[in-house]
Amino acid sequence: MKTKLLASGLLMASALIASGTAYALTIYPIYAGTLDNWGLVNTITDTDPDHDMTFTLNGFGGLNAAYVDVTIMEIQDAGANDLYDIAYSFNTTNPLSPYSRSFGYIGSAGFIAYTMATTDNSHDLIDGVRLDSSSIGRGELVTKDIFASKGGSLLATLTSISGQPDPIYPLQLHYFHTPTNTVYVVDNLDSKSGIIHSVSSQFDPISVPEPMTLTLMGIGLAALGVRRRFA
Repeated sequence: MKTKLLASGLLMASALIASGTAYALTIYPIYAGTLDNWGLVNTITDTDPDHDMTFTLNGFGGLNAAYVDVTIMEIQDAGANDLYDIAYSFNTTNPLSPYSRSFGYIGSAGFIAYTMATTDNSHDLIDGVRLDSSSIGRGELVTKDIFASKGGSLLATLTSISGQPDPIYPLQLHYFHTPTNTVYVVDNLDSKSGIIHSVSSQFDPISVPEPMTLTLMGIGLAALGVRRRFA
């Protein structure tokens, strides 16, 4: 993971294309399956050449995990900057699915908890997040709590009401919290009087420069200072 992702998923790509600037994006599928299968696998490692992020399912409740579809993917721009997308939806097409009769999730006790952790703890940090959902009706509530670790300090709380993203694009693409190597995420679902179809999250990591890079930057700034002084 190197610096910020210039194109934040397909949404940012569309914005860049519309503005006349296009960036090549590479999508690495990491996982596509059900919530219960993710529980069996437990920890998944990303599929890009760096293998620098893991995703561990910590628990869930109030859901029929066999009919909750999960996708995890990594989006890279031409500069190898990363963005991770985790999405889950409620299977409404399978007649055996309880969500086919209700056209989505109806309830107030559903939750999914998972951990994202960088494998290169010396350089990679997680600090950007975005929450979105799709629903029918008004007042449906999805709340995302992000902790520094399981049992750790609360870093951020994002809320999606009636399918409205948090933060609201284009005013702000991601919410940035204190950078950390690990985040423990809890998504809480409350359909209220409506129906929740799907929930998606984007995580935008950053990279800490190598010590030599910082040294060279310092030397460069010092040289500029000297040059201005004697100009």
